[in-house]
This record gives sequence, C-alpha cells and structure tokens, in this order.
Amino acid sequence: MKTWLLVAVLSVSSAVSAADRVFSIYGVHDLSCGKYVQDVNNNPQAKSAYGWWVAGFISGLNVARERFTTTDNQAHDLWLLKYCNEHPLEPFITAAAGLDSALTKK
Repeated sequence: MKTWLLVAVLSVSSAVSAADRVFSIYGVHDLSCGKYVQDVNNNPQAKSAYGWWVAGFISGLNVARERFTTTDNQAHDLWLLKYCNEHPLEPFITAAAGLDSALTKK
C-alpha cells in the first residue's frame, strides 16, 4: 500500500499547543508542503485524499467559527498548491492554517 494512502486511511494524531490550548490534529498534517506538491502532481488518488482532508479541516473550522464561506474545494486546492510551491519545506498543516486565515480575511 502506498504511503499516501496509508496516511489518508490511518489517523495520526499529534498534540498542538496554541494560545494555552492543546488539541489534536488527525490526517495528513505531518507531511511537508513539498510532499503535498509531489503527491498531488503525480497521483490523482492522493490529490483526492488531500482534498477531502482539507475539506473536513476547513468545514470543522467553519462550524467552530460560525463562518460561512463562498469558496469551493477547487479554490482551496489551487490556494494550497500555490502556497506549497512557494514554501516546500513548510509543514502541510501550516498551509492548511494559512488557507483558514485567508478565508477568515475574505
């Protein structure tokens, strides 16, 4: 089984501290932006796995923030690809958090 599929299927958690709060993040967060770019450019199934993870991540934040956005998954994919191409050494979760910030400013 390919690594990306294993990551998509298995939930990997890690504790993250932000402003005196500790919470868990599950999924593809522990990969780099460079790995994301490589995966989505080379494998349509990996692109789908990342897309669904991001959709859940953003949807959860939308609910938590009572935020309504008018974007779609394709817009998120393009935003993440641009960010990750420009910051390949950053963790993918940093890109996802950046997308969330961009949506908050929208």
